[in-house]
Amino acid sequence: NIPIGKAKDVLNGWLAFDAFPGWDYRKGLSYFLRTQNDYRDVFRVEKFQRSADIFWKPYMADLLGLPGDMILAKYESDRLAEGSQEAALRCFVWVIFHNFNNRQLHSAQW
Repeated sequence: NIPIGKAKDVLNGWLAFDAFPGWDYRKGLSYFLRTQNDYRDVFRVEKFQRSADIFWKPYMADLLGLPGDMILAKYESDRLAEGSQEAALRCFVWVIFHNFNNRQLHSAQW
């Protein structure tokens, strides 16, 4: 009986899917075990259609010899920028709503 993390390392060693540092055997197997329909789009496997690009594009980049970590960093920066834009929008809406309520309150007093 060994812990799951150790078991994954052992299996990864046995299968020797360690050509790409940072990716375990599961990513490679899930990408390369395809159905016939998966060959409609050479790079995107049909089972990944519902998942975000961040889950498969960095692996594909590494597979093609491109820097997958840079693609991952790009998606992370997009996520952070989107979060800051969303936070700014929430703040803006709160300020507008707050000012609108205060104006109604002040106009009711007159």
